[in-house]
Amino acid sequence: MVLPHCLGALREHGWLAVEVPGKLRLDEAARRDLAAVDARQLPGEVAASAVSPILKAYRYHRPSPELQLRVERLPEEELAEGAIDRIDALTVLSPEGKLLTELRITLRNTLRPSLALALPAATGVRSALLDGVPVTPSQDERGRLLLPLKRSRGGERLEPFTVEVVLESERAPLALAGLAAMDLPAPDLPAAALRW
Repeated sequence: MVLPHCLGALREHGWLAVEVPGKLRLDEAARRDLAAVDARQLPGEVAASAVSPILKAYRYHRPSPELQLRVERLPEEELAEGAIDRIDALTVLSPEGKLLTELRITLRNTLRPSLALALPAATGVRSALLDGVPVTPSQDERGRLLLPLKRSRGGERLEPFTVEVVLESERAPLALAGLAAMDLPAPDLPAAALRW
């Protein structure tokens, strides 16, 4: 690609952001007079004008920089049953050894009746909510916690809903020094994002 540049200018600098609408993989083949930067360093106007994720970002200080990219189309896979958009987890450990974890799971669902969570050892359920309404979870033959789900509304673009669960367990009281190991439950669906 050839970038626009000013004619007759003594100095010139600018930014280049590469965004890809769709499922493509970009690999840099070659570049000249371009410095790769983190996309968070781009000016606000550049980032705000993006309509899809910015995959590559550059800064240049000379006229006529050059960039060559290799593009590969990635296969698209449909998630037939459901997908977890985000898991937000908050864990509190008291000095006496009481461990409370609140999970807020945002997901989309078409066919699944429940979401299975493999719980850490000796963990119990304090409460469970489906879009703010209390629900009663169950257990499967493997000992996993089964949280009831509903179907997402919407046609091609399914609307997400939220499942919340509070888990509790006991462990040895905290000492003056040392480390405390903590585990999160493992859902049986992949999650796009996790914040703990």
